[in-house]
Amino acid sequence: MHFVLFGVLLLLPVGWSTNSELKTWPCKWTLPNATYDLCSFQLNKESQISYFTVWDNDTIANVRNFSYLFNVAATLVSAPETESCTNLTMRNNYDLPMGQTNKQTKKAGAYQAAHGHTTPGCYRLHDGKASPVWSFYDKTNPSSGVVLTYPNGDYCPEYLVSAYTMQTNKKYTNRQMRLEFTCGGKIDNYPDKEESVAEDGCVYTIRIPTLFGCPLECPIVDERLCNGYGVCDFDYTSQKSKCFCFMVGDTLKKATVKMNEHIYRKGKFGDDCSLNEDPDVETKVEVNDSGYMAGLIVIIILMFITAAILIYLFRKLRNTLAISALRAKQETLKSDEDSDDGMLDDDYCTNMIILHHKTRLLKTNQHNEKQEIKEEGKLCTILCNNHQAKERKSTTCSPSMKRFYLSRSYRLVERWTASLEEEKNKTKQTNKQKKVTIGNLQ
Repeated sequence: MHFVLFGVLLLLPVGWSTNSELKTWPCKWTLPNATYDLCSFQLNKESQISYFTVWDNDTIANVRNFSYLFNVAATLVSAPETESCTNLTMRNNYDLPMGQTNKQTKKAGAYQAAHGHTTPGCYRLHDGKASPVWSFYDKTNPSSGVVLTYPNGDYCPEYLVSAYTMQTNKKYTNRQMRLEFTCGGKIDNYPDKEESVAEDGCVYTIRIPTLFGCPLECPIVDERLCNGYGVCDFDYTSQKSKCFCFMVGDTLKKATVKMNEHIYRKGKFGDDCSLNEDPDVETKVEVNDSGYMAGLIVIIILMFITAAILIYLFRKLRNTLAISALRAKQETLKSDEDSDDGMLDDDYCTNMIILHHKTRLLKTNQHNEKQEIKEEGKLCTILCNNHQAKERKSTTCSPSMKRFYLSRSYRLVERWTASLEEEKNKTKQTNKQKKVTIGNLQ
């Protein structure tokens, strides 16, 4: 059935005791896992209306309509102005609503008024004394909403059908009203519009979706639940209701970036989803560099080993090349000695020695062989050093090279001296022959 809810102006109709005071009960319900606050719906003497009214316009042939009058966690501020609840003789005499089984002068928190009947009726859905009963809208999800139930209303026949005999049994029970405030809708959705109402026997349920039906653990920011960047739900890990915040610009996906052992989420954070950074995560990156240090040490050791190997190979190659060059030089010098014709080869050191020797010999026309060899040895050392610095890019000759050049110079000087003596002897012999020939001619 569907009902239409209207606000009724504060009036004081005839028949309602003016001495009956407004009774209120706690409008806030606190539990470890959720807290609900319905005080915004609780009407008082300063309110513009004295009770909420729901009209049932969806019954058979619209001939038996009902209206439901109620306050939230309080009795009605003033008597209902519905005729069936005010103008009955017994009701006026005892200040009682229609259908009551005993005298009761207290106002109730909810009423049911019948319209379009041969005999209009008015029934109490609450005895005006018992405290409303709080419960979760969904026991498995404490954040889904809250229910406020008014107990101990007037008796009504409840017809039960036996599953075995298929006979209808009549049972009297107390009427009740259940006000279900579900988490959702808008903040301004007060019970003054069309609501969803269900009738189960003598229990009448009105469902009101509103943001005030959400637990206080899901804050309302700028008239939006969870600042509009999240949903209110129950955290089964912490056993508490909370806002689950969305990604910015995407309410269905969550993006994470993993850095070392920390996870950073891009979106809204905080209890009300109004923060841009997660207050529960310290933005501190701890880098464990022990592995990096070990790797760096290994790399340095490998570099030293590689450098040592390269130095060893370079020295070995240099020695090999030096030995090869020396051997090649020795072979060249040996070949020059074997083919020497008195003018020697183009060896820089030895040629300079011979040139020096010839120059001195031409100047003095005589020589001391030992003295010449000694001076030539000194000259060889000087020339060898100069030659090495020029050709081999070395500052000085090695001792072995000096000895090599010196001994070779000795041999070459001896051979050159012998050649010179032979030429002298030939010259003398020629001169003698010339003299003999001239003598014979004379």
